[in-house]
Amino acid sequence: MNAPIIDIGLELRDNDRAALEALARDLEAGAVAALPTETVFGLCASVAQPGALARIARIKRRSEGSPFAMFVRDLAAAAEWGQVPGWAERMLADLWPGPLTVVLRARRPEAKLLGSEGTVGIRVPDHAVAQLVVRAMTAPLAATSANRSGRPPLGTAEEVLSELGSEVDAIVRLPSQGTGRASTVVDLCGDGPVVLREGEIPARRIEAYLRGRV
Repeated sequence: MNAPIIDIGLELRDNDRAALEALARDLEAGAVAALPTETVFGLCASVAQPGALARIARIKRRSEGSPFAMFVRDLAAAAEWGQVPGWAERMLADLWPGPLTVVLRARRPEAKLLGSEGTVGIRVPDHAVAQLVVRAMTAPLAATSANRSGRPPLGTAEEVLSELGSEVDAIVRLPSQGTGRASTVVDLCGDGPVVLREGEIPARRIEAYLRGRV
C-alpha cells in the first residue's frame, strides 16, 4: 500500500502547520518521510532513530557506510554538531539557508549514526516545509536524496509515490517543486573549502570565499 500524501499549500496555513508538526512527531517516533526541499525530494528520518536510518538505506539500496546528511535549523545548530572553522562563518552566513551541504569535523559521538567516522554533513534547507519540520523536532533530521542509489534524484511527489511510495510512511506534496539539482557539497575540514560535488551553487562561488573576493 502506498504512503499517504500530505498536501500543503504554497502559503502555509494553520492546518498545514498542524499537519507538518504531526509529521514531525511521527518522525521522532521512527517514521520515514519524503519531504520537498529547494532542490530535490529528500528521504528523511530522525537522527535519534537508528532503525529508521537503516530503513532509508534499504529503501535506497545503498551500500553500508554511505553517510547521510543532516538538516538543522541554523548555523548555531550546525555548530553544536560540527566544528565550524572561523574562516567559513561568513560563507555559511551568506549561503545558508540554501542548497549547500558542508562536511565538518564532528563534535558529538551520535554523528556516527549518520555513517561517517569523525565527520558530519550538515545543511540548513531553504524550504518552508523542511524548515518547519526541522524546527518542530528535538533531534536533527537525517536526510538523503529520494531515489534508488545510482538513479537520478526524484523531484516531485508523484515521482516519489511511483518509485518509493510503498516503502515510506508519508510524502509531502506542494503545488510547486524544487530546482531538480542536488545541493553543492563542500568539505570544510581543512584549511579551505574543497568542493566535493558541484550542485545548485557553482563551485566558483565557493572558491571565491577562499580567495577573499566575496
